[in-house]
Amino acid sequence: MAAESESSESETSDSEDCEAVEIRHQSTDRAIGLQSLSILETCDRPNSKGKPTTHYCVNVKIDGEGWVVVKRIKNFQALHSDLAKRYSMKLPYLPPKKLKHWRNHNSRSFIEKRRTLLDNYCKKLLLNRQLGQCSEVITFFSNDRDENLEFCYEFITAFPRSQEVTDLSIPKFRKMTDHIP
Repeated sequence: MAAESESSESETSDSEDCEAVEIRHQSTDRAIGLQSLSILETCDRPNSKGKPTTHYCVNVKIDGEGWVVVKRIKNFQALHSDLAKRYSMKLPYLPPKKLKHWRNHNSRSFIEKRRTLLDNYCKKLLLNRQLGQCSEVITFFSNDRDENLEFCYEFITAFPRSQEVTDLSIPKFRKMTDHIP
């Protein structure tokens, strides 16, 4: 059966000239509670003033059920602040908010870099059993569900568990898999 899937993948990639992609399920030893978090895409939605703002679509799996929640960077900052007040442990790296005068927040490279860093932040929360199962985190990833978006598993490789990512450089027209050893 493995040989069949390998041949079908190579036929697909040969016929369509596209790279085969592996679906990655984030494995945990938990049968209940928060099981998976991944930010695979962003979307632009109008803020209270009608200007488009970037929102991050988080794929969440809790107790075997999957859904998508939509959050802004300021929501992640509020969660991080709440966790810092409650827990004395070292929290994962959360990308800082940049001033708009110094950075173009609408550029694809800026948005993709922040998306990747937020994805890493979510994964590091999940790896810490105490943080991953606390009420603040469960509530944060249970609210703001978007019923129009469909839950899906990751299609990119993971950073090693021992590596803490604090910054990224993404050259133009490169795939993220080119930057992971």
